[in-house]
Amino acid sequence: MGDMIANKKVYAIVVSYNAARWIRPCLESLQRSEHPVVPIVVDNDSSDDTVTIIRDDFRDVILIQQDRNLGFGKANNVGLRYARERGFDYILLLNQDAVIFQDTVGKMIEIFEKNENYGILSPVHLNGDGGFEGAFEKYLTQSMEENHFLEDVIIGARMAEVYEARFINAAIWFLNKRCIETVGIFNPIFNHYGEDSEYCRRCIFHTIRIGFCPHLFGIHYRSQKKRNFFELNQNPQNLRFVNVSLVMLSNINVNFVKSYFMFGAYSMVHVIKNLFSFKWKNFWSILRGFLYIQRIIPQIMRNREKSRQGKAFIY
Repeated sequence: MGDMIANKKVYAIVVSYNAARWIRPCLESLQRSEHPVVPIVVDNDSSDDTVTIIRDDFRDVILIQQDRNLGFGKANNVGLRYARERGFDYILLLNQDAVIFQDTVGKMIEIFEKNENYGILSPVHLNGDGGFEGAFEKYLTQSMEENHFLEDVIIGARMAEVYEARFINAAIWFLNKRCIETVGIFNPIFNHYGEDSEYCRRCIFHTIRIGFCPHLFGIHYRSQKKRNFFELNQNPQNLRFVNVSLVMLSNINVNFVKSYFMFGAYSMVHVIKNLFSFKWKNFWSILRGFLYIQRIIPQIMRNREKSRQGKAFIY
């Protein structure tokens, strides 16, 4: 199996946007990988020194510059299409503010080769201080019913190589070819945030398993600032309310009528809550988001059908 693994072609895709602070350690971690990777950076029209750093110090990187900020999912789709056109065995999606360890890629391949029913694997996400990264810990807790991880920790049992999870954020995702050829790539209806959650739901629909590997680690520093739920001056596409609603309405594991009623109830709760507490800024923000969702319902339904068929959004 050693020679087989050594010959596996891996593309590493990093989406960058004003990442001058983070891009160097991110790409250096790829250079140190014991298993060679082909690094791709899709830059979302950075206005800082990100592109200069890549051009001057990382000549091996395939740099694909965009003339506008495509957001996370659509920019990753650019890299995924590039890799697919040239042939690949595995894809590593790595945040600009994340790093991997030297043995991460090679050991992920070994685990994948023994667990072909999985489509997405992730190492444990650590923060910069060496503890669990907060969001990753939250997602693990939500998946405890699907695996025996906590039970194994409590009784001191030998850890499995991989534990199943319903969702792991896409800061450090390792995907196999079967996953992409079955599920497809990211849903372009998302601008930023929520696309990884929706992708995991599509994996579940197509019986592709998602897991994390407790013996492997990566560091996610989290450069993004925590956003308010309501941001009146934002483009409606960027409102967190809209992203949560899109995940709900795009979930092909649930009938669309039921999803729409859930969305309606979700919207009504926030409208009433903010109306009666006289939070007018939040109220108008939700109204804008709600109206935006109504306008794109036909597109949501078309994308749901594509997602159900599989191999979605590749072409």
